[in-house]
Amino acid sequence: MSIPKLLLLTGTSPDEPGVGGVWLRDILGLFPPDRLACFAVAAPGDGRCTRGLGNRFDTCAYPCAYPQTWVQGRLRRGLHAARLAWVRGWRERALVARVVSFARGQGVERVWAIPERPHMFRIAREVSRALCCPLYATIWDPPEAVAMTHHLDRLSTDVMLRDFDALMRGLVACSVMSEGMQARYAPRYGVRSVILRHGIDEALWMPPGPRPQSDERLMIGFAGTANGPGEWRALVAALNSTRWKLDGRQVVLRTLSHSICESTPAEAHIEHLGYRPLPDVVQHLSDCDMLYLPFFSEPAWRVSADTVFPTKLTTYLAAGRPVLYHGPPGSAVERFFERYPAGLCCTSREPREILGALRRVAGEPGNYRRMTAAGEAARREELSAEVFKRRIAELFGFDTDLLTVPGEASMRVNGHILRDSPARRTPRQRAEPPARR
Repeated sequence: MSIPKLLLLTGTSPDEPGVGGVWLRDILGLFPPDRLACFAVAAPGDGRCTRGLGNRFDTCAYPCAYPQTWVQGRLRRGLHAARLAWVRGWRERALVARVVSFARGQGVERVWAIPERPHMFRIAREVSRALCCPLYATIWDPPEAVAMTHHLDRLSTDVMLRDFDALMRGLVACSVMSEGMQARYAPRYGVRSVILRHGIDEALWMPPGPRPQSDERLMIGFAGTANGPGEWRALVAALNSTRWKLDGRQVVLRTLSHSICESTPAEAHIEHLGYRPLPDVVQHLSDCDMLYLPFFSEPAWRVSADTVFPTKLTTYLAAGRPVLYHGPPGSAVERFFERYPAGLCCTSREPREILGALRRVAGEPGNYRRMTAAGEAARREELSAEVFKRRIAELFGFDTDLLTVPGEASMRVNGHILRDSPARRTPRQRAEPPARR
C-alpha cells in the first residue's frame, strides 16, 4: 500500500523550539516530500525549519488568546467565556475555510490531527468533515490537562470536553502516549489505537553509565519544563536541609530549560545552562549522575499522571543515566518502570523520603548498573527513531519501508535543516570516572 497524501493539522508550529516542535520536525522528516502537507493553527515562526517545505506548509494564528493564569472574578470569567464562544461561532469559520482550501490545493486524502490546544478538537473535526476525508489523531495529553494548561473556565471546559468526545467518535484510528491512555479511550470510543512515543535517533544516544561520575560531587540533571512545581520545591527543600550535601558529596542541579522554577531559592546549587538543541541536551545530561523527572501529584492532575508519558523521559534515557521519578503513585511513568526499571520512583514530598531515593539511585553500584541497563533496553524496544517510524506506519496501515530511514535523511526537507541543532556527530565515548578510593 502506498502512502496516502496526508494533511498534518496541528496547533503548534514546527518552528517552535519546544517538545512539540521537535515532534513535528521529526514527523516531517520521515515522509516523502509529496506525501505530507502541514497546516499549523499557530502564530508564524521564524521559518528556520519550515522554509524548505515551500507551498506544503501554511500557518494562521488562532483568533483568540488564552489567559496565562486563572482568570479571577466571576464577571471576568464570564466575559472571557463569552469571547471564546463568539470566536467559536463566527471567526473559526473563516479559519476552517482557509485550512480546507489549503488541503484541497494539496490533494489531501487523509487528515492527521495533533489536537494539543482546546480549539483543535473542533477544528480538526470540521476540516475532516468538509474535505470528506478519514480523520486520524495523535493525542499527547488528555483533554482535562489541556483545559488546565490553558486556564479554561468551567463552561469553556465543558464545551471542549464535548468537542473531544465528538472528535474521538469520528476517528478511524489514533495514537496515544501510554498504555494507560490506551486503556482509557479504547473501550470508551471503540477506536483503534497505537502507542506512539517520541523516539530519538540512535546516533544521539550516549553509552549507559556504569556508575556515578565522581565520589566528591553528585550532579542531578533536569531538562524542559517542571511539570510538578510542588515536587521541585520539595526536592530543593530536602537538599537545603542538608546544605546541598549527600553523604559527603556536593549536590549540584544542572538545568537545561528556558527558566528555573520561580520558587527556587538563590542559595540553591544550580548550574543553569538555558535552552539547548536536542543533541546538546543529551550530551549535557549524560555528564550528570542521575536525571530528575517531576510530575504533578495534585488530585486535579490525576488523569494526566495516569495517561501521560513525559517526552523528556525519552531524552533522559538517550543520555544513558538512571532517572528519579518524583510524582504520584500508579502513574504511567511508574508502570513503564515496572516493565523497564530504568529508575526509581519517589511518591512523597517528605525530605527524608526524597533523600533516601537519591541515595538508592546514586549510592548502590549494582542498582545503578541495573537501571542504566534497563534504560538501554527501553530505548531500543520503545524509544528509538526506528520504533517511532514503525508505529506511525502502523497508525495509517502502510509499509514501514515507505517512510524515510531515520538519521541523516530525516534531518532535511528539500535540503533544509529541520532541527535547530549543530551538525550531527557520533557520540563521544564516556571517559571512565576516577577509581573509587
